[in-house]
Parts: sequence; C-alpha cells; structure tokens
Amino acid sequence: MPSGVPEYISVDKKMVSSHKDIVAIKAVGNSMVDAGIFNGDYVLVEFRSDASENDRVVAVIGDMAVIKRFHRKSNAIILQPESKNGGYSPIIMKEDFKIFGKVLSVIPNFKNNSDDVEFEYLEGFKRL
Repeated sequence: MPSGVPEYISVDKKMVSSHKDIVAIKAVGNSMVDAGIFNGDYVLVEFRSDASENDRVVAVIGDMAVIKRFHRKSNAIILQPESKNGGYSPIIMKEDFKIFGKVLSVIPNFKNNSDDVEFEYLEGFKRL
C-alpha cells in the first residue's frame, strides 16, 4: 500500500456485538504469540481508559503503543508479554502511560501464521 494511504478492513457487525468505539490495530512484533497475537494480525480494540486484571490491553507509553496482558500489583502496573520465545520482559509502570483500550478479538493474518495455531477470543467473539 502506498505511503500515507490508510489501510481499511471490513468487520462483520456480529464480531463487535454491542461494543462501541472499536478500532483495528495491526500488531507489530511477536511478544504476544502465546496469546494468539502474531506480527501482522489485526487486533480489534475497544477504546477505554480502564482495565481489569488479566485483560489484554493496548497501552500507550510515550509515543509507542504496546499490546500486553494487564496486571495491577500494589503501586505499579505490569504489562506482561506472552511469549515463551524469550527476549521479552514485563513493562513495569507507575505513571507516564495510558490505557488506550481493551483487546476484544484478533483477526489473524494467515500469511504470517501457522495453521496449527489456536486463538483465544472473548465470549461472543469468533474467528473469521
């Protein structure tokens, strides 16, 4: 796709159910492969500034967005990667970050994924 031209995807209305303010974000990197999110996949995210324990979230840190598992520990937030491949460390934040939204579902980019991968979906959401 030419530079400066946004990408668009069509999503069946049934996939987003009653959720509002949904955006699709293209995942970059493999820090969440054990959660079924691979480089190049599209992640459906509901805009919201709060998160519950163990939610998959998109968090904004400085000028970077990350997809991680959310954990709250005493006076810090831990953004946990999910990859046994190593090389990925938890991000521990006390301030200077923002929850952008909660991951609702993943639309796999089958060009990058293996056929034997299983994906985790919230209740009411399904694989395309």
